[in-house]
Amino acid sequence: MNKIKDILQEILLYTLPFITAFTMILHWLVVGY
Repeated sequence: MNKIKDILQEILLYTLPFITAFTMILHWLVVGY
């Protein structure tokens, strides 16, 4: 059970920059700049 939590944390750590960039791009598209 604890190992699954560690794996999830690692995945989150690696995907967080991509999620942040995607959210920023989406925001720019919606706002217009």
